[in-house]
Amino acid sequence: MNKPVRSNPPEQVLTILNPARNVSEPIIQFSGKINGANPQSTLIELNNTGVLYGVTRYGGNSSDDLGVIYRIDTIRNNTFTVIHHFTNNTGCHPVSPLVFDNDVFLFGSTIRCGQYGYGNLFRFNLSDHTFNIIYEFQDIANPVNLFLDTNSGLLYGVTGVGSSTFYGSVFTIDIRHKTPSTTFKQLFSFNYGVGAFPSNLILVNNSLYINTQIFGRFGGGTLIKMDLDGKNAELIYAFGGDKALGCCPWGQLVLVTHEKEQYLYGTTMGAADCPSTIYRIGLTTITNQIELVVTFNETTVGSAPFDGLIQSINSSLLYGVTSKGGMTNRGTIFRLNINNDESLEKLFDIPSDDTFGYETLGGLLEVGNNSFYGPANLGGKYGLGTIYRVTIN
Repeated sequence: MNKPVRSNPPEQVLTILNPARNVSEPIIQFSGKINGANPQSTLIELNNTGVLYGVTRYGGNSSDDLGVIYRIDTIRNNTFTVIHHFTNNTGCHPVSPLVFDNDVFLFGSTIRCGQYGYGNLFRFNLSDHTFNIIYEFQDIANPVNLFLDTNSGLLYGVTGVGSSTFYGSVFTIDIRHKTPSTTFKQLFSFNYGVGAFPSNLILVNNSLYINTQIFGRFGGGTLIKMDLDGKNAELIYAFGGDKALGCCPWGQLVLVTHEKEQYLYGTTMGAADCPSTIYRIGLTTITNQIELVVTFNETTVGSAPFDGLIQSINSSLLYGVTSKGGMTNRGTIFRLNINNDESLEKLFDIPSDDTFGYETLGGLLEVGNNSFYGPANLGGKYGLGTIYRVTIN
């Protein structure tokens, strides 16, 4: 494990001088009934069509309150349609973002209900709206994130509970197999020493990179690298030893190529004595070297970027949303310019008015150019969350 390098001063914040130029509005108000409640995961877009898909953790059929899959057509005035209601039999309470396969199938996971009560993996056919369970969790549970290798058809995921420990696991399943459930494999089980409760994973250069939320050598979570079969697990970095680098890396990892160097950019949530940060890991000439990119100032640019960063259509810009802090203490939307000394710029403060929504646990999705959609878990007209849109001018 390499020692960290602090590549920049601990805080670089440029606040927009005229935030009124950025247009923001809630476009969907969740009611907790037929249209669902409490969206907690990032939206996905179907092949640049402006058609978005997402899930809510709760709501749906009034007698169940177990969550829904929904569709938003941004071209047709943000038309909202629920396409599936979860039940005790089909699994319930989805929290992981959906993934596409060949623009025909949606794959996702639930964390409760189903045959054994531990949730499942499911497939939804967009052509005929059929819903199928492809695996029922039995001795591992709480699937929270998925990553599809579109070349092999292997779906990788992480869970909050592992079969040999209670600290989480990594699994894979072949979704294109005639009977996917027969191909399910648990690849790795986490423990107190290596880190616990994995939150995200990404496949890069035939390796899996996974961050864990807590524990590890210093208690602040870890970043782990392993082979695609779960072997040769390697600790890249243990958070919490150098508190300036942050603690609790929950957000998704983003692969960025900059000046012929590949980097993984990530975020930390922070803790009582650790700040929220953006960090990066070099993958080519400075292999596995962690660097501090920027430290969040809670009162200005916000803190606790729950779901990490996304890379914009403009590849030099990374965008994200914080769940706390800012002028209203409801969070902010920000961007990082990797071509401009990695300057951090606050774009928008989540309004204190509940109508917009707050507790932004899911990340952003750029639709078109400079238009961003995201979920708010709470607030809105009914207090049960919203989907908002922010256009950056």
